[in-house]
Amino acid sequence: MGRNADGGEVSGKAFADYPSGTQTINVLYETSDVQDNYMECQVGGLTVPNLKGCFEKDGTLSIDGQEYPYTYTPESDNKNDRTM
Repeated sequence: MGRNADGGEVSGKAFADYPSGTQTINVLYETSDVQDNYMECQVGGLTVPNLKGCFEKDGTLSIDGQEYPYTYTPESDNKNDRTM
């Protein structure tokens, strides 16, 4: 769990299992197949990205009740990825 720039809650899950001490991880945002509930972090190939639902650029992630500080650049560090 983390927060967006407006302080709203944003959820996701680790892309993979990472060993203790890993400094960089990839997080998958929680999504929905229902358009009305679709998440609002849409960057990828858009000319005007929607960052409303992205993690804020500096913050903490809560993982299993423990807080971890992070920093990233929402405009360039968010990537589209699909598994078919």
